Amino acid sequence: MKSFKEYFLENTFDPKEPIKIVDIGDFVAKVDSGNDGHCVLHGDDIEINDDKVSFTTAHGKRITRPLIDTTSINIGGGVEEKRPVINLDFSLKGKQYKNQRFSVGNRETNDEKVLIGLKFLEPLNATIEC
Repeated sequence: MKSFKEYFLENTFDPKEPIKIVDIGDFVAKVDSGNDGHCVLHGDDIEINDDKVSFTTAHGKRITRPLIDTTSINIGGGVEEKRPVINLDFSLKGKQYKNQRFSVGNRETNDEKVLIGLKFLEPLNATIEC
């Protein structure tokens, strides 16, 4: 059984955490409890065809994944952006996470090409160390 300290540290994240997304690569993710949407992965040249979504990652890889859903994101100034949602497997802080929902959007102006949001953090009762 884990001690409280072990449990607390396991579910405490830095605002920027290394993440490895299976079949895509290593990134530094922004961990943001203020984002109540899905996690986000940067994608360029996003194409949706029937039940598949294809895009180019920040590492220049062209990938295709099953389209799970779409979501509308308020990107500021009252502007809504419709984004595809896919499932990804990744490792974060030494733990493996399977079938986690990510929206795919253009994060080229962001330093971190991956954002980990509240929908992922909340079930973990996670905290972010500032």
